[in-house]
Amino acid sequence: MTDTQLKRHPDVKALILPDGYVLLHLKSYNWIYTLTPLGGLVWEFCDGTNTIDDLVRHVGEIEEVTPAPDLKGKVTDLIAELEKVGLLLGDCGCGPTDWTPGERSGVVQET
Repeated sequence: MTDTQLKRHPDVKALILPDGYVLLHLKSYNWIYTLTPLGGLVWEFCDGTNTIDDLVRHVGEIEEVTPAPDLKGKVTDLIAELEKVGLLLGDCGCGPTDWTPGERSGVVQET
């Protein structure tokens, strides 16, 4: 997964809140997923050109971001979750294959 170029699902709309959190709305399931400010930065870099290693490097280069211990582990876990729930497209260019909205509450906070 670390060499996969990560791409946001085209049906997801993102909204940045005043406190820095990011709301992601997946229209096809009509539910909301929340990201912390760090998760929001990761989301922004998931433009189809970056791998997990690229994401970690880009976030680490932002002066205003406090260095996080095990940043790569946190980013990897977040990417796995975003792929599982269909917010990121998988290697096949498709959404989730083994997940339905009933499996989660629909509102989750990730780092």
